[in-house]
Amino acid sequence: MTRTVKVFVYANSADFQSASPPGVHEWAGGRAFPRQAVILIAASPSQLDFAQRSLPHELSHVAVYQATRNPFGGLPSWLDEG
Repeated sequence: MTRTVKVFVYANSADFQSASPPGVHEWAGGRAFPRQAVILIAASPSQLDFAQRSLPHELSHVAVYQATRNPFGGLPSWLDEG
């Protein structure tokens, strides 16, 4: 089953961190939640190049999840991040 992906872009790191669940690294500028098909990205107007690089990376997490979802578990981290 494929789902529509919702992407939220925040104008600064503080807003991104406040929208992220506890445990997200302070240095993180993007985060995918594949099961929910949601992506969060922090990118101020002067950092739109970061968003352009981050969005494909985060989308790949959602696409891989949707393509490989199975009852036996998720992918190993080295494959999902690789």
